[in-house]
Amino acid sequence: MAATLAGTAAAQAADSTWSTSPGTGDFNTAANWSPAVVPTGTAFFGTSSTTAVSFSADASFGGWTFNSGASTYHFTNSRSLSFIDAGINAQGGQVFIRNDTNALNFYNSSTAGAGAAPATQFDIQNGGSVNFYDTSTAGNSRISLGGGGAANRIYFNNSSTAGNAQINAFSGSPAVVFKDTSSAGTARILVNSTATFSNASSAGSAAFTAVAFCNSSITAQPAAPMSPCNWSSFSIRAVAAMPL
Repeated sequence: MAATLAGTAAAQAADSTWSTSPGTGDFNTAANWSPAVVPTGTAFFGTSSTTAVSFSADASFGGWTFNSGASTYHFTNSRSLSFIDAGINAQGGQVFIRNDTNALNFYNSSTAGAGAAPATQFDIQNGGSVNFYDTSTAGNSRISLGGGGAANRIYFNNSSTAGNAQINAFSGSPAVVFKDTSSAGTARILVNSTATFSNASSAGSAAFTAVAFCNSSITAQPAAPMSPCNWSSFSIRAVAAMPL
């Protein structure tokens, strides 16, 4: 799937800048961009009179860049969105993304938060998910799984990593999932539900609170887990509560 997305991006990639005075807040309306084309390469954001942005269609793009001096932007997503190149680079302003009911995907070494921490802040609600593939990273983002759904998830697949993210998981069962050879990196992860590790995934040097391990490669996991899971709730290392 990632290869298909990458091929599509290479063939059709277009860069555009969000207008300083767009007619609406719809990301998928070409007239809101300069030049007037919905970006599939890099979407640039600076100052604008409209900073509440939503999506009227599924979309994939290389990345979003928030220029120095950019406004504070609030994105509301109930579609399937995919970053297939650089990901999100916040050099200015603040970036808030509410992901509702659908998937936000990162492929091909993309990042959810390049820039000063927390570069990007995600609010996952009502069964929404954030999914990392390949060698993608959560970077310096802050990701919060709020109320409204046991299906809320953060998935780290393949060789992806939680990077230096701050993750507050207050819903979802399990809330944070590491698979394949993914890693928790140096993230701080506060879980009020469960975090699971499978295959050859690793907790890295991350700090966890109130987690349960399932079929994990973590040394704290009992050597012979029960099938399918041997739930063992304990705290690896206490971390202070992180503000939302």
